[in-house]
Amino acid sequence: MANDDILSSSVEQVLEKDLGLKPPKPVVECTYDDFLEYFRRVPTAQLTRYRDELEMLLPVEGFAAVSRWLEIVDDPSKMDKLYQGRLKAEARDSIMDLAVGDDDVAFYEALIRETVAKLDESRNSAQEVARLTQNLNIFRAALRDARSRSPKKGSVLEKVLLASAEPPKPAPKKKPAKKKTTKKGKK
Repeated sequence: MANDDILSSSVEQVLEKDLGLKPPKPVVECTYDDFLEYFRRVPTAQLTRYRDELEMLLPVEGFAAVSRWLEIVDDPSKMDKLYQGRLKAEARDSIMDLAVGDDDVAFYEALIRETVAKLDESRNSAQEVARLTQNLNIFRAALRDARSRSPKKGSVLEKVLLASAEPPKPAPKKKPAKKKTTKKGKK
């Protein structure tokens, strides 16, 4: 444990002194994604200049992140792959949220988007393309079915359903009626 603290403090000192960056948390607690985000802010010249020092000081995940950024500098098309991976991870989370929710149309639209993105990848085999195409057709049919069950926008049915979904407004309180007084004794 003490060895980890010594490693962490020496790496943090080098990063702070030479690169001018302070890690968001102790280096020994950082994951690959943390290092990837951390080194995103470092200028390329500094990464290349301190590459050997970082290789000796950083844990494997940290140096892998540095190497990844240096690969991206050499081949900028790899940046697209990095962002596509992040978008896919976000899309998976949102698809799971949609699956739990009640919005069938949004759920099937998200599945179709994800399937089309998988079809766009060039490394798919013929069997994979056939499976994805079949899934795409199934999702499109389910989407058409879900849309046909919902009322058309602006229709009377939609207005009635929206009105019924809103909580009822409380009825205005009636004021007690004033008693009418009549003048007695006048003829």
